[in-house]
Parts: sequence; C-alpha cells; structure tokens
Amino acid sequence: LNDAVLPVYVVHQPLLILSAYYLFPASLPFLIEIALLCAMTGIGSLAFYELFVRRWRIARFLFGLKSREPS
Repeated sequence: LNDAVLPVYVVHQPLLILSAYYLFPASLPFLIEIALLCAMTGIGSLAFYELFVRRWRIARFLFGLKSREPS
C-alpha cells in the first residue's frame, strides 16, 4: 500500500465533496450520514487506485509513481 498513499490522498478530497453533494440533500440521521460519507470516500479512493492508477502506466506517471516492472 505504500504506492497508494499519494493517489488516495489526492483523490479522497474530490470524492468527499462529490459524495457530500449527493448525500446531504437526503437529510439522513447524522451518524448514518457520516458513516456513509466515510465509506463512500474510503472505498471510492481505494477503488480509484486499484482500477486506474495501479493498472495504467500513464496514471502511475501522472501521480508520480515509478512504472511497475512486467512480471
């Protein structure tokens, strides 16, 4: 997970804002709202890293990561 630190850090803020934008108008109870917001941001950030950054060389380059050696 060492490679995932920077991409997850960079991506979590836009995901947090987007999640809050769509979640807050639902007027859910506070604890449910916070739990959903944390889950959406955390899972979304890790999914973004796994699906885009980890697999594509150009995305790794854009996030300042070294390209992986083919196995």
